[in-house]
Amino acid sequence: MDNQRFPVVNENVDFGVPFLPFPEEEAEVGEAWLVRIIWIIIYSIVTAAIWLFAYALYLRYANRSSVGYCNSKETVNGKTILITSKATGIGLEAARDLARRGARVILACGEIKEAQKMAASINSLETDGVILVRKLNTASLREVRNFAADFLKTERRLDVLILAASLGGSDTKIMTDEGLELTMATNHFGHFVLVNLLIGMLKSSSPSRVVVLASSAHSLLTSINPKDLNFKTIPYGGLKAYAQSMACNLLMANNLAHLLEGSGVIVNSMCPGMIKNQPYITGNGLVAKIYQIFLNVATRTTEEGAQTLIHLAVSEEVANHTGAFYIDCKERSMTNLGRNGGLAKKLWERCEEVVGFIHKNDE
Repeated sequence: MDNQRFPVVNENVDFGVPFLPFPEEEAEVGEAWLVRIIWIIIYSIVTAAIWLFAYALYLRYANRSSVGYCNSKETVNGKTILITSKATGIGLEAARDLARRGARVILACGEIKEAQKMAASINSLETDGVILVRKLNTASLREVRNFAADFLKTERRLDVLILAASLGGSDTKIMTDEGLELTMATNHFGHFVLVNLLIGMLKSSSPSRVVVLASSAHSLLTSINPKDLNFKTIPYGGLKAYAQSMACNLLMANNLAHLLEGSGVIVNSMCPGMIKNQPYITGNGLVAKIYQIFLNVATRTTEEGAQTLIHLAVSEEVANHTGAFYIDCKERSMTNLGRNGGLAKKLWERCEEVVGFIHKNDE
């Protein structure tokens, strides 16, 4: 009777009910997955660190092993050379070398007290030349104009103009009180104004030279929009801003070489390599910090970075060679962007508008 009311259930029958683990088993499964995820994260971080370190070593080898040195013994006694630079940058090292060769070097930079201290130290040594320091912040077009006006009043000649002042792109876009993006203003627009205001003196002092810093970072770009050079509509990025400023410098140098053809003024651009105190990007962001690690490992000394500047300023090898791009004291091929003469002309005309040389249309 009991067996009929409560039949025996066959334990081998599958009723389709999924197996549900006990709470203790669920905890064990969760812990196992957590451990696995942690190990995956650790493995990924370690692998990335190894690859980054290996790449940094490669950069160090590529940057340090290819250094070219200026072997010219040419002297520049009595010549006046103007260099825009940081107080501790490659411009100062170039000034040191050129003063030893007999030049009267005018170092124009924003950190005037530090530059004066460095110049005094160099001048105290036995050199045939001298280094003079004048204040110039190339980010301010007003200051550039005033500097150029004073230079034309106080100087009789200009044999070499070296445009080497530079600023790495910042994490966030910074605009000057003249409405220019800070990186572009410092690296390009200020130099564009300066060289235009001093062209007459360069011609009257011929044979003379112009050397323009145009870091290889410009190769990161394949195009430039001349209508928006200050990132008003184009998305901003620190590295992008620096690369654009260097591309603009390259194109400026090429167009200037074309405009001055036959005048006795030669114009060339150059890349100094990776230099610690002349970074491509600055700031406290993750990208900037990672870049700084690379830079600490791969950096050249400022003396090494200045060699191509010196070579282009004094070497007899480039006395009649204009409109070229140099790395490690050797001419190198330009990117398609750098060779674009039509773009160089359009950019020049747009810069004339931006800096106020001709009627300016708002960007």
